[in-house]
Amino acid sequence: MYELRTGTNIPARLRPRANSLAGGRTTNILPVRLLWAGRISLVKDLETVILAFQELMERHQDQEIWLDIVGDAITVQDEEYRQTLLDLAVKLNISHRVQFLGGVFHDKMPEVYAAHHALIHTSRTGSIDKVVLEALASGLTVLTSSAAYDKFGDLVLHFPPNKAKELAWMIERRLLSGVPEVNYAGREYVECHHNLNNVIGKIINYFQTNL
Repeated sequence: MYELRTGTNIPARLRPRANSLAGGRTTNILPVRLLWAGRISLVKDLETVILAFQELMERHQDQEIWLDIVGDAITVQDEEYRQTLLDLAVKLNISHRVQFLGGVFHDKMPEVYAAHHALIHTSRTGSIDKVVLEALASGLTVLTSSAAYDKFGDLVLHFPPNKAKELAWMIERRLLSGVPEVNYAGREYVECHHNLNNVIGKIINYFQTNL
């Protein structure tokens, strides 16, 4: 479950990858891996992600780019939506680079984050999602259309909901113009403001001060 309302433990394995995934190279001709993670449902607006990816594929035919979608379809309606997305990827001729990987156990997610450069977040629920905090803690670039992250400032990249072209442009600018950088500032923010141990400490301090 990805929704978070208080704090989260940051396992030691959630660490920024060393030297990004570029192996120290300074060229932008290297595989770039994009991640979407969560429950597959209509409210998550995955069409925007797939359409943006198709834009990137058209403009960067010499660039190896992958989109990995991690998560399950839970209800019958979710499964119908998943099939619609699969059909869309085929129609756009990008299905060879869009992978629906299914669900992943939570203790395996650090490995998933470590294998990617960026998380794309398109949830319309309006809540802070644990997957975003974990991605930041792993040093990933996070691109989100959710207003829930307005206060995160430039720790995340904001794009308008349902705007595939704007999302594609943002990915192009941040990830395809050079070696993708590790988001160390995002990890520091999560450690300071959303680590469960820190939240507990603040609660204890509040009651000690006010009782």
